[in-house]
Amino acid sequence: MIAPVFSKLSNQYPSVSFVKIDIDNGALSTTVNDHGITGVPTFVYYKGGRRVESFSGARPDMLEELIKKHTK
Repeated sequence: MIAPVFSKLSNQYPSVSFVKIDIDNGALSTTVNDHGITGVPTFVYYKGGRRVESFSGARPDMLEELIKKHTK
């Protein structure tokens, strides 16, 4: 449900890097733990190398608001 929205937003906001990780990939377990990912989907916004905000859940409206808020 959220994948097409994620893709659309990545095209709409080319100055923002969009990254997907497969939390079921054992090789990424350290990354998953380091970023505190406990639910799927989880969206984490980094700005200037710092984690500034995150949320879990398939909320297209919330995802776009997060992007708009931090790309001004």
